Amino acid sequence: MASLYALTNEFRQSIDEMFDEDGVMTPRFEELHDQISDKLSQVAAYILNTELEVEQANAVLKRVTALRDAHKKKSERLKKYLTEQMRAVGRTEFLADDGSFKVKLYLNRDSSVVIEDNATLPPEFYDEPKPPEVSKSKVKQALMDGKEIEGAHIVTKDRLTIK
Repeated sequence: MASLYALTNEFRQSIDEMFDEDGVMTPRFEELHDQISDKLSQVAAYILNTELEVEQANAVLKRVTALRDAHKKKSERLKKYLTEQMRAVGRTEFLADDGSFKVKLYLNRDSSVVIEDNATLPPEFYDEPKPPEVSKSKVKQALMDGKEIEGAHIVTKDRLTIK
């Protein structure tokens, strides 16, 4: 069977031949019309299946992300636990019984800055502010209200819905 593209092309090229001199549809018109309808339905069904696969992939991704985050939190809790227990017994390092790994605790090695919520710091300690982003919804409304805005225009597109 021919592709939807080929059927549509054939339909466009031979539209004048699809009707007799009295304006009555020829059998070829009905045949081509039915073939195109079948292909349109098949493509729409394929799109629906593809969208379902995307939803399924998103659900799996959400579950895997939650699992990853849970393992990450568990690992962080266990690291904190191990650190506290090593500190409590005064150990800074040990080797696994089978020698497969070594643990070393570096006491007071890392540092970070804590800035209190109500702290007022001099301006030299602030980063440059990011430039404001353009609000497309505000620009669109202004354009629809008839205002001319250089460098902006409205583009209309087709929308296909399959339910």
